[in-house]
Amino acid sequence: MPEDFWFFLSHARRDALGEEYVPKFFNDLARRVGALAAFGSGVANEQIGFADFGDLEPGDQWPDHLSAALQSSRTMVCLYSPAYFASDYCGRELQVFLDRVAAAPGTGARDTVPPLILPVLWEGAERLPPSLPPEVARIHYASGSYGDEYERGGVRWLISLDANRDAYATFLERFAERVVEQAQAASMTGNAAVPPLDRVESAFTVRVAPGTEPSEFGPGTAVFVFVAAADGQARQVRNNVGAYGPTGGRDWRPWFPDTQRAVGVVAQNAASLENLFYETLPVDATLVDRLRSAEAAHAIVIIIVDPWSIQLDSYEPHMRAFDQNSFVNCGLLIPWNESDQETGEMVSRLGGLIRQTFSRCYVLNTAYIRDRIHSEDELQHALVAAIGDIRRRILQRAEVLRDIDASVPMPSIVGPSGVGR
Repeated sequence: MPEDFWFFLSHARRDALGEEYVPKFFNDLARRVGALAAFGSGVANEQIGFADFGDLEPGDQWPDHLSAALQSSRTMVCLYSPAYFASDYCGRELQVFLDRVAAAPGTGARDTVPPLILPVLWEGAERLPPSLPPEVARIHYASGSYGDEYERGGVRWLISLDANRDAYATFLERFAERVVEQAQAASMTGNAAVPPLDRVESAFTVRVAPGTEPSEFGPGTAVFVFVAAADGQARQVRNNVGAYGPTGGRDWRPWFPDTQRAVGVVAQNAASLENLFYETLPVDATLVDRLRSAEAAHAIVIIIVDPWSIQLDSYEPHMRAFDQNSFVNCGLLIPWNESDQETGEMVSRLGGLIRQTFSRCYVLNTAYIRDRIHSEDELQHALVAAIGDIRRRILQRAEVLRDIDASVPMPSIVGPSGVGR
């Protein structure tokens, strides 16, 4: 019986919703790894590999069994897909394993990654984001040994069609051999305990600093700015702060207690549906400069505003500064929970503050605006619509600039299918 897991399956929850393909792949791989490693018939698949098919969302803490698996698995198998790279949770899992690899005896510096992280194309390579995050780009996923069908459509396509049965069997055999080879050679003992989830930064995060070059963003990125207070700050302007998390921003739950999902999770799902990276920017004195860099790089920016938080000095001046500029790549979305008693009583005053703060955006139509969003589903639809409208704005601006100067190139805008146009 193995003393630890020979592989940890890291996958996007979205890829497993309503389908049995991800569990099937996990079980098929575990059975084949067990056979190649000569485990006895009494060793279950769940003892050979680890996969979490629960509903943990970013912001929750690692369950004990998942934390133990992240600490003890010999290799990590990552199912690459648009949803995978849009998942903050998957990025944190991968970062934990990258840190383990870097700390393991004999693995050396992190400028090279030992082949203990084994990517699998769950979708075809053309469906992946046009540029992978820096931490991921060093990990090679292309392999001519797995067959043309695998490279073209990914494992999900191989599993879903009976016509691909032989191609799937070929891939599974060769990949299982690779897992066994690396697991037998792995030396990952003596690592420190896995840190709490909120202390792990996603491996997919693109770190943006003031004055960075526009290439830090890119046309395949949806950048979100969450104008929402932490619960302690919110107490300065209202009594009921149940909708606000301890750190603010993406933790805000606009329609609490009717729906529990944080606004950051809804935004992340919308980015995934549009095949875009999900990034965030803080609300601070550098915001306008960063938005200017994002516009130069043709990145889509969506600002989501809590009507209550706009009253606070830590947000209102920066939003007025945003309003003083004309950014064609920005959208402004304002969710309202008028079923909340306090909001219902203050709706006129809060609406007036919103319009004063963003007066230029409203009057001059310099940003895509969607006001009075009343539900989580409505926000999801509004986010997707905003992304589409901002794409059109970016292309229209590029066409105007080309009319003035033919040397100005057209931007590469990533569409919902992941194809540049």
